[in-house]
Amino acid sequence: GLALLSQDRLSHFRSDESLFAHEVGVVSDYSEGLCMLGKVLERRGQHEEAEQHYRACLQERPGRVSLVTRRAAVGNLSYSLLNHAAFGEVIEVIDQAMHHGWIDSSDADILYNGAIAHLYRGDYEHAHKLFGDTCAVIDSAECEAFHAVAAAQIGLCREARRHMSGRAKKVVTRVIADAPVFSEAVEQCVDAR
Repeated sequence: GLALLSQDRLSHFRSDESLFAHEVGVVSDYSEGLCMLGKVLERRGQHEEAEQHYRACLQERPGRVSLVTRRAAVGNLSYSLLNHAAFGEVIEVIDQAMHHGWIDSSDADILYNGAIAHLYRGDYEHAHKLFGDTCAVIDSAECEAFHAVAAAQIGLCREARRHMSGRAKKVVTRVIADAPVFSEAVEQCVDAR
């Protein structure tokens, strides 16, 4: 943020927050500033204020916000909401973004947030499908672990065991320790060998 300014102009701003707050206040269509200010606020732990800025960016008129900025706002907002268990809101934001064409199936990191939200809301089949799509792009033990948990919840034990092998096994243990509601189905799949 601050590296883009000349030394002369830099002296007026003490932080990324003051820079982006100034730009948002001066230029009403500075949507990138809304999104960046949201990120700064989120890093400071001011999640509600950050979410307000992400939502403001998404509410801008079509044509005033680049697709890249909208995607960033959707990703940041969905991640922030996910972190304080607002699962219904995560799903709503992602569904709205899909409807408007701001994101698509190639936005695996955002869809991953949606998959986790569906899993914790109890929509296991939808979560399983989304994890299948996202884990094909996101190669991580965490993605495989959540995919295993979703598969176990809908009785796909062979698939769940396949996803639980290797690097994902420790993560599955952590997931069910954090959310015991998933443990019974996972344990049944493990015992079903």
